[in-house]
Amino acid sequence: MNRFLIISPNLLCILNNDGHFVELNQVWESALGYPRGELRSRPFLDLVYPDDIERTRGAMAPLASGHEVHFENRYFCQDGSYRWMEWHARQSGELIYAVGHDVTERKRTEQALKERLEFETLLADLSGHFVDILPDQVDRKIDATLHEICEHLDFDVAGLWQWTIPAPQYLTLTNLYRRLDGPPTPERIDAEELFPWTFQQATAGKIVAISVDEFPPEAARDQETSHRFGIKSSLTFPLRTWNDKLIGAVSFSTVSETRSWPEDLIKRLQLVAQIFANALVRKLADIALSESEERLCLASASANVGLWALDLETHQFWTTDKGLELFGIPPGQTLSFDDFIKLVHHEDRDKVCRVVDHAPGSDDDEVVEYRIVKADGSIRWMASRGRRQINSKSSFGDALQSSFGDALHIFKFSGSSCPVGGHGNLCPLS
Repeated sequence: MNRFLIISPNLLCILNNDGHFVELNQVWESALGYPRGELRSRPFLDLVYPDDIERTRGAMAPLASGHEVHFENRYFCQDGSYRWMEWHARQSGELIYAVGHDVTERKRTEQALKERLEFETLLADLSGHFVDILPDQVDRKIDATLHEICEHLDFDVAGLWQWTIPAPQYLTLTNLYRRLDGPPTPERIDAEELFPWTFQQATAGKIVAISVDEFPPEAARDQETSHRFGIKSSLTFPLRTWNDKLIGAVSFSTVSETRSWPEDLIKRLQLVAQIFANALVRKLADIALSESEERLCLASASANVGLWALDLETHQFWTTDKGLELFGIPPGQTLSFDDFIKLVHHEDRDKVCRVVDHAPGSDDDEVVEYRIVKADGSIRWMASRGRRQINSKSSFGDALQSSFGDALHIFKFSGSSCPVGGHGNLCPLS
């Protein structure tokens, strides 16, 4: 028996009915760090991880009925860490004989695989949520994502900073998740002043994964600032556009404990940073387009001109509010090309359609005058001018053609209803 206890690579022990150790082999000392003499006559449950005690009691209950049991639980080591053990036990008389196998590495591998699969599922969901997201929903979705990632990966703080265009060294905090109290995070910082080394790395397109005690000598200022804000470890990704323009940075930090940044974790979070960057680029582009359209519409309205666009293949039609007004349509309504043609006086429809049909084969300006019949039956003379434009290629490789132009309310002589001579001989037929 003693020889068997010596040569076995597994943890072997004998317990009495009260659950106290009677005998243990040498492996207990090498696996958990406790001297065997200290464990003899001690309840084995003293070593079991608190969350596993009730489950262990339940797993061992069938021993009293003569059944062999198999279960897993965690045991504390003398240094405060714990190991996963897989147990096989059987009772004989007043004693319980148990064999334990250390499965810690297997458990860690299983947990890592589980976390990886969960995170990949999270990434897939994120990608779907950020597709075609409206500009006013981007910040709210980024906030929710930072929260979810921090809870999933046990981070304490996550923030997204955006560059200020006139002064790129100034960063504005636009999104923040923080689950622990600590020094408040400023809403705007001078990155060159507070984090000069990190800022230099980010502008060079480099990811910064570091613990506060690992900063190089040239990053003394960054280290000092990290201490001030209670940061123990941080992971910072630059956010860049498709043409490599820096627009901000997203960082994940811990303040409760120092942690390492494995390469596979960095790669997974880099995908999150790319999703954020793409969403911000679309948001900024939509805002710029909206502002440009507002300025264009304001200018055209001031000139009493309506602007329009027509897809020459699908006949999808767009016009400004001023254009709708000139066509006699209430603002905010949509106007298809078919709707527009129905507004044109029946004697002018063929002329307008011929100009539209001719546009795909011409690079010249197309100009046409026609009459619009308003809802009250009155007539309004219009002049429209447009030019074909070749847009970017579609996903099928075909060039897309559109026509862009303006529409203007013009004046025509109305016979005896208008005086002849001078500027007063023009009057609108509306």
